[in-house]
Amino acid sequence: MTFARFRKRAGTRTHGGRGRRVLVMLAVALSATFGLLSGGLTAHASLAACSASQNAPCTFAGFEIDGDTAVNGGALDWQSSTVTSSVPYTTFTDPANTTADNIMSNGSKESDQTSWSCVTSKPPSKSDIVSGAVWFQTLPANTGHQFIYGNFTRYGVNGDVHFDYEFNRAASQLTGSCSSLPLRAKGDVLITFDTNNGGAIIFVNAFTWSCPTSGASSKVCTGAGSWVLSGGLAQGVTFEGTANLPPASSDPGVTAGAFGEASLDLTATVGSFACGEFGSAFMHSRSAGTSDIANGKAEIKDYVTPVPFNPGGCPNSGLSKAQRDHTTNPTGTFTQDTAASPLIVNPGDTLDYKLTYTNTGTGQATNVSVTDSIPSGTAYVASSCNLSCTPTGGSPVTGLSWSLGTQNAGASVDLTFQVTVNATGSAAGPVTIENFGTVSATGETSKDSNHVFATVTYAPSSSLSKGQADVQPLNLYCNSAASGGATTSNTACASLPGAVVSSPTFVTAAIGANPGDVVEYQLTYTNSGNSPATTVVITDTVPTHSTYVTGSAACDATCVVDDSTSTISWTYASVGVGVTKHVTFEVTLASAFAAGSSGSVSNTGHVLTDQEASKASNTVVANVTATGALAIVKSAAVSGGQITYTISWFNTGNGNLTGQVISDTIPTGLKFVSCGGLPACAGGVVGSGGTVSWTVAAAAGTSAASPAGSVTLVLGT
Repeated sequence: MTFARFRKRAGTRTHGGRGRRVLVMLAVALSATFGLLSGGLTAHASLAACSASQNAPCTFAGFEIDGDTAVNGGALDWQSSTVTSSVPYTTFTDPANTTADNIMSNGSKESDQTSWSCVTSKPPSKSDIVSGAVWFQTLPANTGHQFIYGNFTRYGVNGDVHFDYEFNRAASQLTGSCSSLPLRAKGDVLITFDTNNGGAIIFVNAFTWSCPTSGASSKVCTGAGSWVLSGGLAQGVTFEGTANLPPASSDPGVTAGAFGEASLDLTATVGSFACGEFGSAFMHSRSAGTSDIANGKAEIKDYVTPVPFNPGGCPNSGLSKAQRDHTTNPTGTFTQDTAASPLIVNPGDTLDYKLTYTNTGTGQATNVSVTDSIPSGTAYVASSCNLSCTPTGGSPVTGLSWSLGTQNAGASVDLTFQVTVNATGSAAGPVTIENFGTVSATGETSKDSNHVFATVTYAPSSSLSKGQADVQPLNLYCNSAASGGATTSNTACASLPGAVVSSPTFVTAAIGANPGDVVEYQLTYTNSGNSPATTVVITDTVPTHSTYVTGSAACDATCVVDDSTSTISWTYASVGVGVTKHVTFEVTLASAFAAGSSGSVSNTGHVLTDQEASKASNTVVANVTATGALAIVKSAAVSGGQITYTISWFNTGNGNLTGQVISDTIPTGLKFVSCGGLPACAGGVVGSGGTVSWTVAAAAGTSAASPAGSVTLVLGT
């Protein structure tokens, strides 16, 4: 078959007795079936605007109606990104030349949905739909007339074209074999494209569905309605169209008569399509012309599964979210941090949040509202939001809302606020802070923004300090030597306990002490971190030269004294942030130390938690001063003409004595015979006037009844 340009020829009859024709809005999706290419097109130096005296090729409201898809003489064509990337652009595809195609069987009348029977088979070649597309624009934007543009590709070209686009309002669908197709409702629109006499005459009509039921549009009236032809149709004025036949151009490789395109002023004909007015659109082909729709002769052959479409004029509200750490990066870039790569923040930091509202649609958005919840783990910074937000939730604030009213197409609004990250956490470890906003507007589904993520890590910070106090001294009292006649006694010492200190002052510096004193130790644990510490175990070992005072370990935790290791431990299940714990115990210093000031007792505690390695406290030192008091007892016994002297020594002080020299002079008239006991004597001589000596040690606490040691000296004449 051949196609004529969209032109009424003189002397030809009008279809259905009407002098008006509407161009069908049949879609184009450049099909590989016909090898469509972008190069090698017939170029137009310039295309004039369509008018009653200027038919295609021409530009209709800035769009080329020239038989091809490339921009080559006007402002817009099907390959323009302005068209293909916009919301009002909708495409259709259908299997071609295959028995796997969805078609309607014979007897499926175009005007009677109750007669429809859908099967899988191959349609007649001339009725085999390949692809299609429609696009809408309103000029001037938002306030002027709405135009629809469409094109089609079919498989076969032998025979007249009878194609329809149907735009349906209702969401209800048919039952049975055609359950993928919508029920017709009042106000549905049908645009038809027909040829006659081998393409010499082209008929384009537009219809609206009418039914006897009363009420608003979209009232379903299947089986009882009829198509009503629209008025206001004038070629070059309210519609224009052409096929890929001279004088129009064609895409390379496309069979002549397989492609056509057209435009229609909807506002001037069937009326503008409002946002959301129609729920879906689908394409179908017929067996006969539009005059046979009303009389029931026209049957549907091939059809394309319905798809949702947007005619433009619809808002498209969106919301995106970004954040930055105001404390560390107050003027930095906002980022959209993900769960896989969160923003790292510190306890107490201030976060800046930015919500960006956009309307990427082609119509106004009304009653725009944006809400955001204050994320867990943070607190809202009072008065930090812009554009007069409304806090919700009382105190503390749990959310924010902004009323943005009406937002025009292309609008973009930034909304900001701040939160403070909690300075402390309820548990140690990383905490995720997740946040997103929500936008809603009249007629639009509420949408969440992207989610942004930040991570803050909480941890305890344990420290242990140690203090000491001498809470009960053991005082040593020494009485100097007594004399009587020619005899002088040794110095005698004895110890008495001092008063108990009931409210000691603990110090970390070294203290002085006596042997036998009772020293109390205080361990002070503090968690200065930002999370509780768990399983806090404080340990201390009874120091050398001391013994644990039974029952003295005081605490508000579980205390364990291990006699086998001389270790005391205190365990707390959990210690909160900023909490301090005190534990104490007492030791009794050894009763005797080396005489002098060289003795010392040192002690260090340790703490271990689930979150931290063992930490040592400071070391405290008690310097012990001990005093020795050596005493000697001497007796004599005669046996066999010799005198045996027995010398015993002991120490009444609290300091152990070593290197003490005991000496004895041999009286006149006697001479050294022998000495006995340990240690051995030294310096014995035969004659009188000589000296015998012993170097001895004397432990503190020995007495005449229990001396530190004794030796003998035997003298004879």
